[in-house]
Amino acid sequence: MEHNKYSQMTDQELLDEKKKSWNLIVTRLVLIGLLIVVAIIISLKKGIGFFTFSPLFFVLPLLRNLKIEDNLKNEILTRNL
Repeated sequence: MEHNKYSQMTDQELLDEKKKSWNLIVTRLVLIGLLIVVAIIISLKKGIGFFTFSPLFFVLPLLRNLKIEDNLKNEILTRNL
């Protein structure tokens, strides 16, 4: 669905969307890093258990959201912008 949305945008709208999406990508990557650090700290303090892996469950949705950014990148590449 997102790919269809991007294919209907003009070139300038795509470039504007790319600028906006850069902040979201950086924010998601920082959150992923923080969740991994939290999992490591929990495993060092309390050992491996449920709470070690619970922060890592939140990493998966963040990684899936990065796929949407790939669709935007692919559309920009196909238009040679």
